[in-house]
Amino acid sequence: MSISGEIGFQLNIDKSNLNYSFLFGEDQGRYIISVEDKNLNDAIEYIKKSNISYLNIGKTNGKKLKSKR
Repeated sequence: MSISGEIGFQLNIDKSNLNYSFLFGEDQGRYIISVEDKNLNDAIEYIKKSNISYLNIGKTNGKKLKSKR
């Protein structure tokens, strides 16, 4: 989605989780969703009420991949 659409993103995950299977695995129980900033709190509230575990891994921005470590 991000690369083919030329949408950059800031990746904000702990370096210990930075591995290929975590980032690119095709696990049927793991999905990446994109939420507008204005809707983020509502989305997190809904996810928590639904008892779904989640991890905020970053934010879209510009046209490049950036990583914080």
